[in-house]
Amino acid sequence: MKQILKTIEYLIWESRIIALLGVIAGAVSGIILFVYGSLEILDLFQAFWQALIGKSQFIKSYSYLLTKIITAVNLYLAAMLMFVISAGIQAMFIGKMEAAAADPNSGKIMQIQSLEQFKERVINIVHIILVVLFFKYSLMMDYVNVLSLLYLAGGIVLIAGSVYLTSRK
Repeated sequence: MKQILKTIEYLIWESRIIALLGVIAGAVSGIILFVYGSLEILDLFQAFWQALIGKSQFIKSYSYLLTKIITAVNLYLAAMLMFVISAGIQAMFIGKMEAAAADPNSGKIMQIQSLEQFKERVINIVHIILVVLFFKYSLMMDYVNVLSLLYLAGGIVLIAGSVYLTSRK
């Protein structure tokens, strides 16, 4: 009976390597999001260049430009989130990331020591993504009356409150 339990424990422990699929998928999706965010910026540069050389009229609005830039920033943040999730899965299921720990130029964001640290990093990035997304949608909103401005002010107050509450230790 004791041998059966040891065998089961061994199989469960060795099955953790399947988490490598999540690590690889997260890293690949992070790369895709970085590329897609860069394509958003390149699209913006292309429209600007076409207007500069006179091939098209650059009649895009200021909010269009900001929306494109904010979309790219949001995609970069989502890519960061995917890399942090990949690093967290790696650290918790497979092993410590030696390359990140040994590199003096690496930040601490990819070095995850505990589940609590992983959760904190993911929550912080998601929080930043939601704040950026709020401002993107606030640019696209039409402010036709006082009530819509009041909604915007209420959203800003809620964001300020959430930043305050999440930054307190």
